[in-house]
Amino acid sequence: MFKFTFVSLILTFCFSCFALENTDYKRLFSEILTKHIIQDSHRFDEKTDDPFFKIKDSIYFNPKPFEELYLDILKEKKSISAFKKREELLSNNKTLTDLMNSGITPPNALKWEKTNAFSFVNELQNQFKDKGHREGNYFKTKVGKKVLEHLKDTIFILLPGFGNHTVAHMGLPDLIKDINLYYGRSRFRPYRLLQIIPTFTNYKKYYGNNNQKVGFDILQPMGMELGLSTGRHEHNSAKLREWINGLPEGYADKKIVFLGYSKGTTIALDVVKDFEDIRKRVKGIIGLAGPFQGSISAEMTMRRLFRITPAGTKEAFIEWSKSISSSEMVYTLLNKYADSFSEKHPIVSYFLSSITNLNEEHFETVKAHIEYLISQDIREVINGFYEESQYHMLDWNIKHLNNETFDQPISIFSLSFLSNINDFFIKGPISENGEKSPPEMIPQLTVNGGIDFESFSPDILVLKLTSMDTMEYTPGGTSDTQVAWADSKPITFDPTPLSLSFTNKELMNMYKDEDNQEFFKKNNLSFTQFKNSPRNKIFKSKNLDNVEFVDLGEVRGTHWSNVFRQVLKLPGFPIEWGHNHVFPNRALAKTLMETYTIKVLLEGGQK
Repeated sequence: MFKFTFVSLILTFCFSCFALENTDYKRLFSEILTKHIIQDSHRFDEKTDDPFFKIKDSIYFNPKPFEELYLDILKEKKSISAFKKREELLSNNKTLTDLMNSGITPPNALKWEKTNAFSFVNELQNQFKDKGHREGNYFKTKVGKKVLEHLKDTIFILLPGFGNHTVAHMGLPDLIKDINLYYGRSRFRPYRLLQIIPTFTNYKKYYGNNNQKVGFDILQPMGMELGLSTGRHEHNSAKLREWINGLPEGYADKKIVFLGYSKGTTIALDVVKDFEDIRKRVKGIIGLAGPFQGSISAEMTMRRLFRITPAGTKEAFIEWSKSISSSEMVYTLLNKYADSFSEKHPIVSYFLSSITNLNEEHFETVKAHIEYLISQDIREVINGFYEESQYHMLDWNIKHLNNETFDQPISIFSLSFLSNINDFFIKGPISENGEKSPPEMIPQLTVNGGIDFESFSPDILVLKLTSMDTMEYTPGGTSDTQVAWADSKPITFDPTPLSLSFTNKELMNMYKDEDNQEFFKKNNLSFTQFKNSPRNKIFKSKNLDNVEFVDLGEVRGTHWSNVFRQVLKLPGFPIEWGHNHVFPNRALAKTLMETYTIKVLLEGGQK
């Protein structure tokens, strides 16, 4: 009996390893997302009826591993050549057509037909073949019920990005609504506004009013529940632990998967690092445009701040900031920041001067928002922004990407967002006849010189202003407007040397840091090797016994458009100000759940 049990355990273990190592999750994810986009209705995207153009609008795909793709693109000598190469590789008509016409590729797993994953994928295939499929609430469909069944011991927690404490709207709203209604909650958590900060109903009450036993669920901290989302990670991760432990009793024993949107990814990494009780429960972190290696937008902003103040380093900047009041500092930085842009990007001056065309009511609203910002401790915001920088995240990876921090099994998934130039400058989807909507970034003036708000998107304006430098300094222009393509992958995937992103002085400071000496000695790294070796050779994933890195590939869109319908909905402004992003985030959310379900079932072995 003992012998049989022992052999069975060994076979199950071997099966699990075989299944995982031979499963192409990027292809699997892309195939499922493709089918959902084709089948779903798109009420935000009425202009695009042809299934192929729906796919072309939302998905980048190439079966090659990230490392090969990235190096192929970086071979180009000019940014426009790199852009053309990227589109040729990732938005190739033949590749996307094949993706659209293929089924779901079975994982190359031992005895695939006898796994629980086989029947789940069959259920998915049957749904996609059903031309008359009308979904309603996803969690009441056959596939949705299977997800609830297979993930009944798991919860997804969607973590917000930088500045999201000012956003009153839940991420991935088209599917979040369904899970909330399924459990008898209101579609979205009710809130009231205090200046520009939304205050939400008590989350314990909101998630505790279920009329049925809680199984799988998707939850989101909102507003100030994680503290200042522009603050430091140590505060956010401590508040996140408190938030999780404060959930109703039915959630206490659930396994956790974090959906980390943008800064939410780095918050997830820090809560796993800082708190063993949470780390034991976390089975996965899914980075949605997650800055695993930092945000190039944050990096360039910090460098600009260092240049326009008497400081030359972060430490000197903090010292300088102590010498003046917070409000004085805000005005000083805003003015100097605007001046530094106008020298190199004169169009910024036009944007800033056009604000004077606001009518009195809107001007007072803008003024109130600025006064609110001044009331905050700008030093805390600067520190929080710094922690999203590439330099800080390189330091984080050196100190914490090891077996000591990750002493529990965990899967880390990365999904990258990439912006096509059309996504960034032009509103609306691609259409077969080439028609485009009017530009959304440049304010359109009315006859009397005011701004036509209906054709102007504050989302795209702010994205452009915060990524002027990003576009210029991102290798190959491969960015989602805030995070460079390679930086949205764990450093174990990145084939480029650190010298591509950092100055010699910055890397030398990192190399000489006393707290980092153990890393360099353990890996026997000279400074030249540290600077010039491929990152994925320095940070070897095989040395991380408990961490499995999974690349889910790429989707197409800006940093905000994939998760939110509209970000900057400022109180006091007309509801029609701006537009709704058209990315099919409902399809994205379903695909994330279903891909994770398949992975869990493959790990579960045979029936």
